[in-house]
Amino acid sequence: MFSLILKKINNFTAALIESEEINYQHSLLNFTIVFYFCSFVIAVPISLIRVIETGWLVINFFHLLLLFTITCLFFVRKNTSYSKKISILIATFYLVGAVGNYQLGLSSGNYLYFAVSVLLSATFLSLRTTFLILLLIVTTQSAFMYLTKAGLVGYQLSPLIPINNLHFWITHLVAFITVIATPLIAIGWLNSLLKLSQVKLRASNQELLSTKNKLEVLALTDELTSLPNRRSLFSYSQLEFAKFKRNKNSFSVLMIDLDYFKKVNDSYGHDAGDKVLIVVANILLKQIRKYELVARAGGEEFVAILLDTTPEESHLIANRMREAIKNTDIFHDGVYIKITTSIGISHAREADLSFEQILKRADLGVYKAKEKGRDCVAEVSR
Repeated sequence: MFSLILKKINNFTAALIESEEINYQHSLLNFTIVFYFCSFVIAVPISLIRVIETGWLVINFFHLLLLFTITCLFFVRKNTSYSKKISILIATFYLVGAVGNYQLGLSSGNYLYFAVSVLLSATFLSLRTTFLILLLIVTTQSAFMYLTKAGLVGYQLSPLIPINNLHFWITHLVAFITVIATPLIAIGWLNSLLKLSQVKLRASNQELLSTKNKLEVLALTDELTSLPNRRSLFSYSQLEFAKFKRNKNSFSVLMIDLDYFKKVNDSYGHDAGDKVLIVVANILLKQIRKYELVARAGGEEFVAILLDTTPEESHLIANRMREAIKNTDIFHDGVYIKITTSIGISHAREADLSFEQILKRADLGVYKAKEKGRDCVAEVSR
């Protein structure tokens, strides 16, 4: 039976965690009402057995009122506002505590009902409201003390119940479990719920961060070739150009343009053109070092940035790229496609004010290579 109750609670908690819009406080209040209902259905009849020893007292009416109130709240909890439910609960517990203290004295166990009023307020209402309720309870207790001292209130019941009376201890134990332990369990449940929510929130944040990182990578990556795109090219080049201006290290740019690429698309289709671009991208990647960059600038144009490389070395690398592409047969749909490139080279100069100036000279080098008949490397001096 106990394991079944725990399973129900776990299922209830899991359902709350999965919900998109969870009102934790409201859910906890409903849970508390359910728990009180189950507890007081047992506890109040046990308490009323004491009338055999004490006779029927006013406080017994209030015990029945408490059970009646909890029962009503249990059945209307889903259709009653949060503020109404918690206000009724706190007021009912306060009244039971006040009547019990008035009739049985401060030594009775009814001070527990005062305690639970404060506990419920601290859990479900604001700190300001809790202090006001605490002030009301202290005022009530002070009034009882004054009335007792003045002889206006007397307690003749407590001496009639021996301290070693088994029923006396049982009823007080049940009162503690139902009045104090229940909200404490509810608070513990809320804490567990919040912890689980925090775990889920952290997981969601990690997933969100991962998605953000992926989007950032996609924003800087060419979708077809997986090379850095034009945006990434300019981000990288600005950093390297700034280093060049500081350290005067050599800095070269290659503009690589595929010859007659439009004919490939027209003759074999755009799928073949995509295949050519992917193969060329992989060839270019193999010709540079890890800390250098090859990017797709757009269409059939690629840009390579070579670092710490002399003009002579840049020409060697450019020709190596050109030869590797020229000597690669790209197989697509039963056909071998051959492609050549025109490559323009430009080297950073001390007079350059931006990376764009270097890139523009490399672009002019491409035009020069095409004028020379394509499938070659060219450089402009101006």
